[in-house]
Amino acid sequence: MTPEALLQLIRQGENSGVEFKRDDLRPEQLAREVVAFANFQGGRVLVGVEDDGTLSGIQRPDLERWVMDTVFGRTVHPQLLPYYEVVSLDGGMQVAVVTVLPGTAKPYVVRHHQREDIEDIYVRVGSTSRLATREQQAALFAAGGLLHAELLPVSGSTLADLDRARLTDYLGRVLTDEIPQDEAAWLERLCGLGFMAERTDEVPVCTIAGLVLFAHRPRRLLRQAGLRWMAFRGDDMDCKTG
Repeated sequence: MTPEALLQLIRQGENSGVEFKRDDLRPEQLAREVVAFANFQGGRVLVGVEDDGTLSGIQRPDLERWVMDTVFGRTVHPQLLPYYEVVSLDGGMQVAVVTVLPGTAKPYVVRHHQREDIEDIYVRVGSTSRLATREQQAALFAAGGLLHAELLPVSGSTLADLDRARLTDYLGRVLTDEIPQDEAAWLERLCGLGFMAERTDEVPVCTIAGLVLFAHRPRRLLRQAGLRWMAFRGDDMDCKTG
């Protein structure tokens, strides 16, 4: 980054993709901004800039090692690889620019004292980084492939809510699988397929996928759920009709 580009960035102020920080910040403070950017759309942390845009510069000689080893190596999890650069300005002033791309292993967390049981998830909201709400955390887990909404259990549902005839047709004709002969076998097979979910010491319940695909009345338990499909004339989805 050129000095001119850096100064222009500072003049624009903090926003959803830019954060200013002094050089005397703690590891958790920098990690919070990094995690929020990685959980959002990426961004830059400018170290050596006051909140109001005043240049204070970097002071510690080992800042790069501190950023890479202490912050990214011990405090941010899973591991991220940022782009670190130092931009020199007139008068010998230097500002460190830590660039973080959107993460692919969301959610990223700030781990305190290197303990897995003390972690915080942050997201970027405008020009601030905030603790993620429960809904935001669920969205991040889903984005990272750690949570599949269709496999979530639906309270109050039972095997009786599913259409046994359609399930039999699906198992026999589509999967060419054996048809379960009793209720216990049905529960085991449907849990294996993700259409039902096991619960500790309780009878399995249907998942969202099971209800949407095979329920007698899906909207009884999932008022907002439904399926939408499209049909194309011919075997090419790009074909156009007059």
